[in-house]
Amino acid sequence: MKKWHTLVTELEKEDALLLPRITGATLQDLVYNNYATYEEENGEIIAFGALWETPDPHWRELGTLWVNHIHRGKGLSSKVFSTLMKNNVNKLMLITHNKKVVKQVEKFNWAKATISTWNIVPWCATCKPCDRVQEAQKTMCPFRAVDNECQLWLFIP
Repeated sequence: MKKWHTLVTELEKEDALLLPRITGATLQDLVYNNYATYEEENGEIIAFGALWETPDPHWRELGTLWVNHIHRGKGLSSKVFSTLMKNNVNKLMLITHNKKVVKQVEKFNWAKATISTWNIVPWCATCKPCDRVQEAQKTMCPFRAVDNECQLWLFIP
């Protein structure tokens, strides 16, 4: 249980994650149900990835992809990413502006949504740049589908 508490503590340091849903029990449950995977060294989790539920049971969100800062640059995110995709049968989506994550999705042939195809995701998908826009305007957010702002990536097996 200590390793899960340590992982939650590390994830809490990342400002891009939606923290209220991250608990040790939740992360363990995701792993148990094959919606998350991790790499471990000396009993500590050094890389973690999770596919989160969406309101549509046919879709999952790649909402967490994390590597401990000491272990970055060793290919662990690719390993975690690859395992998540192998274990998955759902359509996947991801909203990001992180250049390293964009490299991962491009490597695995995800499709980048345009402003006109954004609504393929069947729920109100928002990201940190959307926090600058009033709720009523989010469906046509000017930051959507803009490089270095808010990109939606899709993977349909």
